Amino acid sequence: MFIEAEAVPLRNTVVIPFVRTAFGADGEPSDPETDIRLQVMLDDLAWWSAALENARAAGELVPGSLRARAALAAAQA
Repeated sequence: MFIEAEAVPLRNTVVIPFVRTAFGADGEPSDPETDIRLQVMLDDLAWWSAALENARAAGELVPGSLRARAALAAAQA
């Protein structure tokens, strides 16, 4: 379903166990490793956002199933 929505999955994820204690009163992660991993994931998200913005500005990519169907029809004609 994710692919059908033409979404791009992020490679890096962050698992936050014990979420009730994972953040301090200031809203920042209590564990430095969690903070680093969150930053890595957000950096990836920002990179993909910029890359996809440029790609979408170049024009919509017609779904592969439609391109394949058109190519098959042309080959059979």
